[in-house]
Amino acid sequence: MKNKRFKPIGILLLICAALLLPALFSSCAENPEEDYVFAEFGDGYAITSVKGLRRDVDLPSVYNGRPVVAVANDAFVRNGTVRNLTIPNSIKNIGERAFAECADLKSVTFEGGGSCEIGEGAFTDCSDLSEITFNSSVHTIGARAFENCRKLGKVVLDKAVLYIGEDAFKNCEQIYIDAPEDSYAQTYARANHLNTSYIETDRPTYLLIVGAVVLGIGIAVFLRIHDRKKAVRLSSEAAELKNEQSVKAAEKPQENAEAEEKSKKEENKS
Repeated sequence: MKNKRFKPIGILLLICAALLLPALFSSCAENPEEDYVFAEFGDGYAITSVKGLRRDVDLPSVYNGRPVVAVANDAFVRNGTVRNLTIPNSIKNIGERAFAECADLKSVTFEGGGSCEIGEGAFTDCSDLSEITFNSSVHTIGARAFENCRKLGKVVLDKAVLYIGEDAFKNCEQIYIDAPEDSYAQTYARANHLNTSYIETDRPTYLLIVGAVVLGIGIAVFLRIHDRKKAVRLSSEAAELKNEQSVKAAEKPQENAEAEEKSKKEENKS
């Protein structure tokens, strides 16, 4: 009886928890400073770790009246909550493995007007990361920065990018680099056999070559068919001529016999 009395209360608590949890994990317009641990870094502060549980994260640009200029090594490593990340233009440096192995991270956006360096392995093994927007705010992408981000698709890299480290996009199977002609990013993409916009630039030439090959094959097939038809026609004409000659050859003895018989009849009359 005691267990039955408390069963409705347990169900009520579960319902309340289900209603309150989304509110606890939902994003706010501005993340409070209490969500982060800071340490002095040069003329400003660096974020060294995160305490809050938020899906949409807008990193702060100011703390204690001074700019937030960096995200320290391993600051968000293996964070299983953050899904959408916005990085302010005050951030100048993202440390090694700062956001590595954030399994639920889907998108990263850099605010325009910045100048940021992304450290080695900063976003490596973010298996769900599919979208990143640099907004001309990144000049350096460290080695293995986005390694194993297998869902990462189109990435726009303009001439602000001056250096990309080794294997920065290794195992990014769906990546497409959109970069200006003759830019460092495009040169890097070509050298590392990544899909890039130069394929789009060269597409007319590619189509012209393919068209010429197809046309050549079509002409060759047409000539072959034409030659076959001509050979069949000549063979048929030769057979008809031979048949006519055979008929004439068969008719000639008969004509000779008729002529001889006619000649004999005329001799008899005379």
